[in-house]
Amino acid sequence: METQQASIPRHVVAIPLPGRGHVNPMLSLCHNLLLSQPNLLISIILTDEWAHLVSLPSHSNIRLVTIPNVLPSEADRGSCYEEFVEAVLTLMCGPVEKAIEEMDPPTDCILADLLLPWVAGIGRRRRLHVAAFFPQSASVFLALLQLKKAGNGVIGSDVWDQAKDALRYLPRGSSTHLPDFTTISRGQSMHDTFLQVMSWYPFTQALFFNSFDDLEPQSLQSLASEISVPVYPIGPLLPLPPTATENSYTDYLKWLDTYPENSVLYVSLGSFLPLSPTELKELSKGLMLSGYPFIWAIRGVSFLQIVSESLKGYEKGLIVPWCEQYTVLSHRSVGAFFTHCGWNSTLEALKCGVPMVVYPLMWDQFPNAKMVVEDWGVGLSVRSGEEVDIIKAEGIASVVGKVKDFGACERKEILVRVKEMKERFTRVLENENGFSTLAFFHNLIAHGDRVSGKDMGNHSEVK
Repeated sequence: METQQASIPRHVVAIPLPGRGHVNPMLSLCHNLLLSQPNLLISIILTDEWAHLVSLPSHSNIRLVTIPNVLPSEADRGSCYEEFVEAVLTLMCGPVEKAIEEMDPPTDCILADLLLPWVAGIGRRRRLHVAAFFPQSASVFLALLQLKKAGNGVIGSDVWDQAKDALRYLPRGSSTHLPDFTTISRGQSMHDTFLQVMSWYPFTQALFFNSFDDLEPQSLQSLASEISVPVYPIGPLLPLPPTATENSYTDYLKWLDTYPENSVLYVSLGSFLPLSPTELKELSKGLMLSGYPFIWAIRGVSFLQIVSESLKGYEKGLIVPWCEQYTVLSHRSVGAFFTHCGWNSTLEALKCGVPMVVYPLMWDQFPNAKMVVEDWGVGLSVRSGEEVDIIKAEGIASVVGKVKDFGACERKEILVRVKEMKERFTRVLENENGFSTLAFFHNLIAHGDRVSGKDMGNHSEVK
């Protein structure tokens, strides 16, 4: 009887938040999970729109389950981000739970993005174990915990400075830059929203981070000692190899082939772009003034039009609506990365050994950028110490020039640290970091019955 039960795949349902920075690492996590536990079936729940935007890992035990498009389109997310967040928090739960109810075979465990708090209720109602995945840095999660403590769960204007001080002097924090992720949203409701969203983590059976001990040691140690939920650093989760169709040799790769080693700047500011037309024009002008050949991946018809007009006549720039970023960063001709410092982009650049010019725009990008420049020393920032509304072209050109100049002291020092950081990534990947901790799923779901409502705790208070 035991042999027969062991032959039946255990069924994990993965639920990423529908956004490029969340879906991609979740796909990689599912891929790695099957490498460590091949006797699993993984169902990934995505909206109909996202089902056409991703390629699943090439594994027979991974399947895609779709729900209706109850969210604003991914193409418009940058212009209606708050509406997108509201839809994620209020409209996804019903269709997802219906999909889980109709699963065949039945679900044994849920693996969900931590920014989907309604998963806690699904776990309680269906008596399922739930593991959470936080796709941003461990340092940012630690900062959120401290903000929640300082503000008693809500960050109003009367406790804002007190909360930031709590982060600034946080013992054992990974850096002094944890308060910086509050910069762009001060006075907005997004922080209160995210503080509420993350409040369900105590009801999970595990918390996964896309990080590793040698990258954020202090933050991971602090989390392990401060929270009761087991913390598992299972990173770096890097993009999966392109499929045969995606791997066709594209025009932008042929363009890169025409340039010498380390001579091209790759520019990308994320999957949605909160920049004004004026900021885009200044950035375009700054790139031209630097004289650095560049390939710029930018989405959105209106943004593409503004940039194309601004760069008219400049022969060293290539504008593309999309590219395989990890492939581009791995190309021999790419010598630097102009980035918004999203966590996934940061990890990819570190793994590829590419210096960064950082231009953070919102949320966790600010502390990520500070870690890149001041903690790890692998890049330079276009933002000065003073807050300015518009970063001027001349300042952008100056910083890009320092990274471009092979004789500059800044570049030489950065390259030493970039090489060291790349070696850290290589070591942890060669040791299959995270595979042993992913065996947690084996202990969680391979034995015994589903959990009781008592074991799951009271999720009804989580909104």
